[in-house]
Amino acid sequence: MEEEKTVRDMLDRLKLAGDDPASLLVLDREAGSRPSTGGSRGKSGGAAGT
Repeated sequence: MEEEKTVRDMLDRLKLAGDDPASLLVLDREAGSRPSTGGSRGKSGGAAGT
């Protein structure tokens, strides 16, 4: 599935980033710009209370 590949890719990139704050910020920005797949979080796509 495409979603599984996306998760695997993100985990690989997180491992490469390690504890580097700049790399983590880039990954966070990229993850935030991904379109929502409408998973278990519903329409909002965000965490509860946001």
